Amino acid sequence: MKKILITGATGTVGSEVVRQLTSKTENVRAAVRNPEKAREINLGNAKIVHWDYDKPASFENALENTERLMLIAPSGSPNSHQYLNPAVDAAKRAGVKHIVLLSAMGVDSNDEIPLRKVELHIQSSGIDYTFVRPNWFMQNFVTWMGQSIKEGGIYLPAGTGKTTFIDVKDVAGVIVEALTDNRHLNKEYNITGVDSLDHGEVAQKISGVIGKPVAYNDIPEADFKSALMGFGYPEDAADFMVMLYGPVKAGYTGVTTPDAESVLGRAPHSFDTFVDENKAAWE
Repeated sequence: MKKILITGATGTVGSEVVRQLTSKTENVRAAVRNPEKAREINLGNAKIVHWDYDKPASFENALENTERLMLIAPSGSPNSHQYLNPAVDAAKRAGVKHIVLLSAMGVDSNDEIPLRKVELHIQSSGIDYTFVRPNWFMQNFVTWMGQSIKEGGIYLPAGTGKTTFIDVKDVAGVIVEALTDNRHLNKEYNITGVDSLDHGEVAQKISGVIGKPVAYNDIPEADFKSALMGFGYPEDAADFMVMLYGPVKAGYTGVTTPDAESVLGRAPHSFDTFVDENKAAWE
C-alpha cells in the first residue's frame, strides 16, 4: 500500500494531523528533523522518518513509495518557498500523486507572498493538490502566548481588528479529509472559525473562565519586534511576524467562510469551547 507522509510532524498542526490520521488509516509516516524528540510525542502508530529542510538530500528516502504528501513550512520562516519548493520538486521525482499544503488565509491576494509562491509551484508541477488556508490558530493563545496570559496580559500590535480564530483540531480534520478523500483534489479551502473576535474580547473570555483578570495591550510594532528578538527570534523572522499582524489590525481577518463546515460535515469548534478545554493552561 502506498504511504502518506506528514512533514512538520512534531509541530502543533503536524502532530494533530498524524494523531487523527493514524486513527483512521495505516501506512502513515511522520517526517521529522529530530527523531528523538518525535519519540517523546504521541504520534499514534506512525513510522518516524528523517526529514530536514536544511538538508534536501534527506527528502529522497522519506518520500520513497509515498503517494500523498502533507507539506508544512518550518515554523516562523519568512521564506517558506525556499524550503518547500525543493520539497515539491523532490516529490515530483518520487512520483507523489497528491500534495496537501498547509498555507494561510489571504495568500492568494499577492503572488509574491512566500506561501503563494509555493502554491503556484505546486500547481505548475502537475501534481494534484489541496491548499488548506487557515486563519489564526486558537492554540497560539496556549503555545506562544500562554505564559503572558498566565501573567495577566496579551501584548500584540493588532489594534481592534477582529479574527475568526480556528481550532487546530479543525484544521487537522480538514487536512485528514483532504488526504483520504479524492473529492478534495485540486481544491483550495479558506478555513475560519465561527466567532469573529478582537483581542480584547479574547482576553475577556479567557479572564471569565480562569477567574482572574487578563488585559489586551495594543502595543507598537517596534515594541513587538523588540520583544520577539528578546525571545530569540532572528530579525527577519521578527519582521515577518510584525507583517502578519498588519492584516489583523486592518480588519481583514474577521471574515467567516463555510469551508471548514463543508469539509468536516459539522461546524468548527467555538472559541468558548476552546477556552473551556484549555483552562488549565492559563491558571
